[in-house]
Amino acid sequence: GGGGHTVVGTRPGGGVAGAWAVLRSLGRAGYRRIATDLLAIRDAYVEGMLTIEGMRMRGDPPLMNLAFGCDDVDMAKVATLLAARGWVPGQLRTPPSLHLMLSLHHGTARAAYVADVAACVAELRGGQDTTRAEAHYA
Repeated sequence: GGGGHTVVGTRPGGGVAGAWAVLRSLGRAGYRRIATDLLAIRDAYVEGMLTIEGMRMRGDPPLMNLAFGCDDVDMAKVATLLAARGWVPGQLRTPPSLHLMLSLHHGTARAAYVADVAACVAELRGGQDTTRAEAHYA
């Protein structure tokens, strides 16, 4: 008996099996190396964002999710300007902020991203746009 039957709710098993296989392949040392690299990337993004005048981190990120914003700048407009520069910005409504979920791929883009965020904030502070934008979700 039981051939061909499955238990309802086991669909997530593929993701668990994949994670298990990756961890087995990496080993403890490989996993620790990646975790250390990710934490360094996070710290570099936080440090970079805090060099922008008035930029604040929204909370103290223990892992790879960052939220940040300037209370005197329309962050939805910063997102619009970033999108015009080719970025895909994540947004949060309350408080109005930008959001990043970091991976290893974000490390090489940090300097360009921080520079573009700084330039967009500076552009808006320069008074080039006075209409208010809003975050919209699909």
